[in-house]
Amino acid sequence: AQRFLHLTVLKFNQPTNRTMTPEQQRIAIAQSCGWTDFNSGAHEGATQYGRRPFSYSDSWEPPDYLNDLNAMHEVEKMLPDGHTYWEFIRILDDIVKHGPHVDYVADRASATASQRAEAFIKTIDKWTTNKPTK
Repeated sequence: AQRFLHLTVLKFNQPTNRTMTPEQQRIAIAQSCGWTDFNSGAHEGATQYGRRPFSYSDSWEPPDYLNDLNAMHEVEKMLPDGHTYWEFIRILDDIVKHGPHVDYVADRASATASQRAEAFIKTIDKWTTNKPTK
C-alpha cells in the first residue's frame, strides 16, 4: 500500500500541459509582485535576479515560487476578492483534479506550490502557450 501511495503522489504531481519554463513562471509571478529589471545568468549563484519592489540599487534572487508554499501563499493574498479570486480557485481545481471522484476541497488544500503558481499565472492572464526558448 505504501508503494502504491508513493507512485500515486508522483503521478499527480506531474506538470499539466506546461508550456512555460520554471524560470519564465518565476519571473511572471515576481513581476506581478512588483519585481523589475530581470536578467538571466549566474549572479552570485542565482538562475535569475531582479530588483525587489521598493529597492533601487541591489539585485536579488526572487522567491522560489514553484517550490515554496509560503511564497505562493503571499502571492495568493494579492488576489482581490470577488471574481478574480474565484477564477483562481476554478483554475486551481482544474489543475489538481485527479479523476471522476474529485474532492475539490481536499485536492485544493494539498495543491503543490507549482500547481498554485500555474493557476496564479493563468488567472492574471500571463500564461504563454508558445514553446519556451532554449
